[in-house]
Amino acid sequence: MILHDEADYEGIRKNIYKILKEKGCSNERIPLIAQKVKEIYMLADIARRNRVNGNYSLEEETYKKMEKIADEIDDDICQKKYSKFEIKWWKYWRQNKFLRATIQLLRYNLLQLGPQHPIGAVKNTYYLINAGICHNNKDWKKALKHMEKAWETFILSKDEMPFVF
Repeated sequence: MILHDEADYEGIRKNIYKILKEKGCSNERIPLIAQKVKEIYMLADIARRNRVNGNYSLEEETYKKMEKIADEIDDDICQKKYSKFEIKWWKYWRQNKFLRATIQLLRYNLLQLGPQHPIGAVKNTYYLINAGICHNNKDWKKALKHMEKAWETFILSKDEMPFVF
C-alpha cells in the first residue's frame, strides 16, 4: 500500500527526508522541505473530503494552498516552479477529469524534461497515468511498477533528475 493511502503522513515525511538527503540537499533545509511535502499530502486528502462533501470552493482553496506550498518547496530547493503543475494534475485526476489530468501531466513532464526530450515526456506521462489507474484500483504492485518506470524515464531523459513528490 502507498503511504498516503494509509494516512501515514509521518512515513511520507521520513521518505522525503531520505530522498532529499540522497539528492544532496543541505541538511538545515531537509526537515522543513519534508514537512512541507507532508502538508501537501495532508491537504490533498482534505481536498478530496471537501469534494466528496460538495464543498467545491473549499476544495479549490485547498488546492491553491497546495500550489503555494509547492512553490515554496521549489524555492527551497532552487528549482524552477514546476511543482504547481504536479498539484494541478492531481486535482484533475481526483475530479475524474482524466483528459485534463493527462494534458496537465504532459505539460508538467515537458517542462521538467525540456523540449529536447518530448518522447521521454510522453513516456513518463503514460507511466504516471497508468500508475494513477492502478492506484485507483488499489493495485499497489502495478502502481509501483509504473512509478519505477516513470523514474527510469526521468533518469534516462535528463542528466539531473528533478525532485517530485
